[in-house]
Amino acid sequence: MSQQYIRLINRVIVLLSFLFISACSTSEDTADDLPNIVFIFADDLTYSAIHALGNKEIQTPALDRMVEEGITFTHA
Repeated sequence: MSQQYIRLINRVIVLLSFLFISACSTSEDTADDLPNIVFIFADDLTYSAIHALGNKEIQTPALDRMVEEGITFTHA
């Protein structure tokens, strides 16, 4: 696969993610009603690279807190 094709696919994924997130809110929502969505887009980062999901060598305290407080998709 060419690098240009991969960059295009990555841009499409990011664009669709932003569209999805923006579609989740309406003008009637208050700050308490809005969903808290964090989209982490990283190259070569698998779920097994996060300490809370099984990696014993790398410490990832911020990501560990997010895992403990929320929902984790390991095969999405």
